[in-house]
Amino acid sequence: MGPFNKVCYMTCMLRISRILRFAIFGLLVGTFGCTEKDAGGDGETDVGSEPVFDPVPARGGLTIRRVELNPSIGVDIAQDGEWVGASGRQGQIPRFRTAMARIFWGELPADWVPRKLIARFTVEKVGGEVVEFDNYRGPLMVENESDEGSFNDQFFVQLPAQHVEPGAKFQVQLMEGEIGYENIPEISPPSVALLDGTDYIGVEASPMETRVVIVPVQYTWNECVSDTATLTEEEKQGFTDLLAKSNPIEAAKVVWRETGIVRTTQIDDPPDLWGALQQIRAEDDPDPNVFYYALYDSCGGPFGTLGTAPTANIPPTKSSATARFASGKWHKEQNVTAWETFVHEIGHVQSNPHAPCGGAAGTDPGYPHEDANIGVWGFDIEPQKPGLFIYAPNTGKDYMSYCSPSWVSDYRWKKLFDHMRELTSWDYESAAPTPDAEGAIKLTGVVYDDGSQRWWVVDGLVADEVGHAMEPISSGSDATALSWPAVRSDVQDMEGSSFIQIQLGSEDDVEAILGSGLQFRLDGLDYAVDGASVEDLRRAKELHQP
Repeated sequence: MGPFNKVCYMTCMLRISRILRFAIFGLLVGTFGCTEKDAGGDGETDVGSEPVFDPVPARGGLTIRRVELNPSIGVDIAQDGEWVGASGRQGQIPRFRTAMARIFWGELPADWVPRKLIARFTVEKVGGEVVEFDNYRGPLMVENESDEGSFNDQFFVQLPAQHVEPGAKFQVQLMEGEIGYENIPEISPPSVALLDGTDYIGVEASPMETRVVIVPVQYTWNECVSDTATLTEEEKQGFTDLLAKSNPIEAAKVVWRETGIVRTTQIDDPPDLWGALQQIRAEDDPDPNVFYYALYDSCGGPFGTLGTAPTANIPPTKSSATARFASGKWHKEQNVTAWETFVHEIGHVQSNPHAPCGGAAGTDPGYPHEDANIGVWGFDIEPQKPGLFIYAPNTGKDYMSYCSPSWVSDYRWKKLFDHMRELTSWDYESAAPTPDAEGAIKLTGVVYDDGSQRWWVVDGLVADEVGHAMEPISSGSDATALSWPAVRSDVQDMEGSSFIQIQLGSEDDVEAILGSGLQFRLDGLDYAVDGASVEDLRRAKELHQP
């Protein structure tokens, strides 16, 4: 996240308070429980006297106005009795992902008798199995107009992940929720979401995953002694959970590297770890769709620069693989802030600039909602725990902004979908491998806004599609042209700082730079590299001084 200032301080404090908001939302919505109909979620029996209550279709002519399915953002799948196709949807529904359905009823008939109803969501699976789900909290009293902002005037039905499958069809029908109304004549059409019968939920068939390696940092400097490898399993799981909720995917595959970075010199800012992180990535030689993230604990609070990424211009191509890395801080007492920073920085290397709110630099001119509003209702669903946390369209803020409460917008969801579908597809194909990096060497560095800089030599290829156009660099007073291609990009969340990569030709080039330094011009700017300060991190067995 961005440099510390008054705006960032307020943003950080708002993010910390998200935990309190979660608790409040949980109380507003209530503790929900959800079961399949045939698992006992549809009525009660008084032992020995009362008959088993068997709901009948709702009487009285109440219509279903809208059905929304919410895997993290609200997606309309039925409106006014008709199916909503792809062109009318706010986003995609990833396969095998827990989703929450919201059902809204139409105008109450003039002779409506207030009473309890059930919303029954039926899923017809591809293999022929039919599964029915009834709304949370049992029968709901219908006595007012249905209202998006009133959680007592809408039905909630949770669909478990295994039933959200490609090719599945659905129907929603209102049922009487108590005995005594079954003798009222039925009115045509019935109280169903789709008047023409079942239709497709519209679940995407493509596999969708996000793969990240978190590199822990063992840090010793003055009185600070920390090691992010020692986080609890719950703290580690928080990174996976929030990434999964924020991306239009079926699974977030986050693994923690067994060995990480050992640091015994001061870490001023997250980019100080990039040299070691790049070299680790080169040595691991991962698949091109894997993101790397260095996580360190500086024994401080959520202040200063919380996290950084080298660019927000990384296309979904294999040749851009080496640019898929970022770094950020861990705060044990404010773990939500660290999780959000992680998702934000990974968002940058998924080719996402900032959303316009909170003073963030380099904002996306195509972002459609004012003040980075998310534009739709956002649901934070905990499949393993009771509870539901909700973000309103005009109060929730896109997680690529500096504002809170942070969630994913419909714009971000759709933008990420195509990007992550392409990256995921590489795991399910027999296409050509990534470009061969054997023997490749690059000089990389960060030039900060105050003129200070840090340079290192690592193995690997320059991601030549990242940043500004590749161009030969010039060196010396006579501007002798060098054959080395170079690329510069803006460091995200550190306004005014640049990340530079230069592809070197041979070991002799390295020796020349380490011996006498390098002067060059790139993007119309002059740079001078002090050879004595350049660190050679190639093929390091232990990365003690990145």
